[in-house]
Amino acid sequence: MKLIISLSSCAIQVFFSNGRKAAKKLEREERTKVFDYQGKFLPTLRESRNGNREYPSYEVTLYLGRADGSLVSIVITHVMAKMSLHNANTAGENYWSEPNLNDQLATNLEEDCMY
Repeated sequence: MKLIISLSSCAIQVFFSNGRKAAKKLEREERTKVFDYQGKFLPTLRESRNGNREYPSYEVTLYLGRADGSLVSIVITHVMAKMSLHNANTAGENYWSEPNLNDQLATNLEEDCMY
């Protein structure tokens, strides 16, 4: 699978985040590309190996804001992207550690998703 596409068709609010970027809301009944391995991940990985950018994230997090105020998060890992990033790190100069922004993002979304 080279793309991850999400479709929100439920009565709850759904947000997604790809790496370090702020979460974006998924609109109901609208297909949204939330991960593009060939079109975005691989070119960003190449640029980051040259030292021009930060390493891309291989995960997409979906946040479901429920009517009772609770928040459910689902982490989707693109395994091929994870392997590509691992191979890039073991082949060369740079070592990457991903900061854990999920807790901060979840807190922010929880406040935004309150009904």
